[in-house]
Amino acid sequence: MSPDLINQLAEVAEEMDSNGLREARARCLNECVDALPPESRRMILMRYSDSGHSVEDIAKSINRSVQATYALLKRIRVVLRECVTAKLAEARS
Repeated sequence: MSPDLINQLAEVAEEMDSNGLREARARCLNECVDALPPESRRMILMRYSDSGHSVEDIAKSINRSVQATYALLKRIRVVLRECVTAKLAEARS
C-alpha cells in the first residue's frame, strides 16, 4: 500500500474511533445521570438542559445559597466524571 493510502486509512480509523468513544461516553453519562439521587439529577438537568437555568435559579428552587449550589454542582460533576470513567474502563476490560 502506498504511504498516502495508509495515512488516509489511519485518519479514517482515528475518526471512527473518536466517534465511537464519543458515543460510548454519552451512553455512560446518561446511565450515570440516571443513577444520581433525584435532587442531584434534577439540579444537573436544570443546569445543562437546553433551557440552561442559572445557578441562581437553581439555588432558589432548592432553597440553598448560590455558593452552596455551586459547590453541590461541582461535587455532582465529580461524581459523574468518576462514574463515566469507571464505566468506560469496565467496557474496555
